[in-house]
Amino acid sequence: MSTNSTVAVVHANGTVSQIYVHWDGYIKAAGKCLVENYTTLDKVEALVALGNLSCLEARLAPDDDETHNFVDSADNVCVAYARDRGEEDQQAEVFEDLEQYRNTCRCEEYDYLFYEDQWLVREHGEFSGTVEDALAQQGA
Repeated sequence: MSTNSTVAVVHANGTVSQIYVHWDGYIKAAGKCLVENYTTLDKVEALVALGNLSCLEARLAPDDDETHNFVDSADNVCVAYARDRGEEDQQAEVFEDLEQYRNTCRCEEYDYLFYEDQWLVREHGEFSGTVEDALAQQGA
């Protein structure tokens, strides 16, 4: 059974982009991966530019000598529905501002938002604060 999540970023111009992630959305997996590997606006924007993901991992793309596709993915590389399975309409959803995002965004079991250089998390519809605080509370 999957634990679904979303990953969103507030861009410098105030717009917000959000993608869906199918597997391992809980804080000790997706949350930890985000705070350890996607810590700058540029990195987060590159992640969201992949579009919807099957798996969130530490690396955005494989090395040139690695095999990577939807069935046979390279170690620690994100698996994207568009890039790795050729699916259409998998790009990030874009909201004009935080208010529109809050009112109309996709909500899953866990929702992560990169805002002002930190990761925030909403768990089962309830705002939980920063991912770092949530990890600390869970002893991770």
